Order: sequence, then structure tokens, then C-alpha cells
Amino acid sequence: MMATNHNTRIVTLRVDTSNVDQTNLHETCDFGPQQEAQNASLEDFYIEVDKNDEVIWEGVSKNGKDEVIIEVISWKDGIPAFGQNVNVLSRGPNPGTVSCRIRNNTGKPGNCRYNIIFSVSNKMGTYTIDPDIRIR
Repeated sequence: MMATNHNTRIVTLRVDTSNVDQTNLHETCDFGPQQEAQNASLEDFYIEVDKNDEVIWEGVSKNGKDEVIIEVISWKDGIPAFGQNVNVLSRGPNPGTVSCRIRNNTGKPGNCRYNIIFSVSNKMGTYTIDPDIRIR
């Protein structure tokens, strides 16, 4: 049996949980050094992956007090890199973290736009942002 090589990509969504609301996601959310290196907005932020790579989405609170819970990662348009929906992992050491493997049969390289739907432990409702995955 032939081994399949893959990398793990971690995407960390940082949220100012004390101040976040539906109108200020651009001011209160970011992807940290990865986003700063791209000089990109939330929607223009992207990660580059190869087929069969694992992607882990995690949320962290900038104030360190509240939980940022990644609820769902869902395909929006472009190449369906991971199928229709990836649901939150409810077991293991990191509940509220979503993990999936980029499909090996995505065809040619291209972009996948997806939604990150997350919640904050001290707030009602969910928030949505839609960055990209670039498949090499």
C-alpha cells in the first residue's frame, strides 16, 4: 500500500469577544500573522493547500476569557474542496474546532470560497465570514 503525503494547515480565527457584533467583524476578527502577511481583509484572506492536506479551523478569544466556537465550515462556491458541509467536532480535546481533509479528487487547481460560521460563548447567535482556500 502506498503512503499518501499530506500537510496539516491550522487556521486560527482570533476574535475580540468583548466587542464583536454583526456590524464590526472586520474590526474585531482576524487571522493573525497569516492575514497580516497577506495584507488582506477577512474575505480576501486565503490559505494555500494541496490535495489531501488536512485543515484545522480553531477560534481563540483575544481577551482570553471567552470561547470562540467554530460551528460549521461550509462550501460556498468554486472548487468543492471538502464537500458540502463539515460539522464541528463534538468529541476530543478541542470541541468547537473543525477539521477536514481536502478531497483528492478536486480536479485542477483553483479556488474554493467557504463560510466559517462561529459563535462566542458570551453572546447570542452566530457570525459568518467567507475566506478562500487555494488548491495547488
